[in-house]
Amino acid sequence: MRERWQKLLVQLWLMTASTFIRAGRLDEAGKAVSEAEQLGLVDSDVWQHIGRIASQRHTTDPETALEAYHKALTLDPEHLGTHIDLASLYMGLDEWEVAQGLLERATKARGWDCAEAWLLLGQVYKHQGSFKEAKESLLYAIDISDATPNTTTSSFTSLFDQLPRFVA
Repeated sequence: MRERWQKLLVQLWLMTASTFIRAGRLDEAGKAVSEAEQLGLVDSDVWQHIGRIASQRHTTDPETALEAYHKALTLDPEHLGTHIDLASLYMGLDEWEVAQGLLERATKARGWDCAEAWLLLGQVYKHQGSFKEAKESLLYAIDISDATPNTTTSSFTSLFDQLPRFVA
């Protein structure tokens, strides 16, 4: 019973950290993750959040973020959030092939119904000039987002505007 309450408390701290990250309050997010880390050191969600904070704090030195993301994947090799965040980081580092591998793996596993993963995969394909695959990925992301509440398609439409008109 104690373990269950501890896991819930870790989740609450991580939800708090996510809110602070979205608000750009990284110091507060770090404190919330520290609280979660004390309770759940072997939790892949904790390491994902550590990586997310590190990637936003140290945009010129991604090593801390990479280490945290890799620890998360060591604990849970199929952790969807980590695959998405790590792929985004690699895209920012111009490591498009690595990002593609992560996203393709994610969309073939737990992320088959994750619009964000398909959206990022579409961006990777677009960057590589694979416009047909980009279009398919983006259309699938829209299909998923239409079936999922609280998802907007505004980020998808701007990507379609950038695709060449001849893509069938």
